[in-house]
Amino acid sequence: MMLGGMPDLFGGCVPIVDVRDTANIHLQAIKVPEGAGKRFLAAQQGIFFKDLSDHFVAKYGAEYTNITTKVAPDDGKNPFYGKV
Repeated sequence: MMLGGMPDLFGGCVPIVDVRDTANIHLQAIKVPEGAGKRFLAAQQGIFFKDLSDHFVAKYGAEYTNITTKVAPDDGKNPFYGKV
């Protein structure tokens, strides 16, 4: 996305989480016996690829001039297209 290697953006969203929150979750998990041997999944919110691309353009557009911003058309086959 940042280097323009994606011809189009997917019209859906992806869950994201701040790496500091993920580190805190892991730290809390190792402090309690119940966390031993368990897996933890962290996701804070969903963000559309287009919104993420727009953010990158606003913040880094001067440095990265090929950021992908075009959203692929909905072919009707993906039930998650346009959904949060």
